[in-house]
Amino acid sequence: MRVRRDRIDKGGKVTLRRGARLHHIGAGHAHKGKRVILLVDGLDVRVLSRDGELLRHLTLDPRATTSLKGERSSTMLRHTRPRCADTSQSGR
Repeated sequence: MRVRRDRIDKGGKVTLRRGARLHHIGAGHAHKGKRVILLVDGLDVRVLSRDGELLRHLTLDPRATTSLKGERSSTMLRHTRPRCADTSQSGR
């Protein structure tokens, strides 16, 4: 497992390099500027706040990334995002 510390940018994303490709992982605008810990195990990525709150869990798609040459496309194969019980609406 690889552990990486970073900060979420103004757009609500954190960038992860895997091999020669960059993956732009959205964590949400509500978390911009927040320091995070990325746990990377192969294609499985978890984004945690410094106090251990799970902000994002996803599986990277190795075929869909931003290469170092600047080619852009989607970064995730599938993802789950924890919902806040206070703000989530049932039936969505």
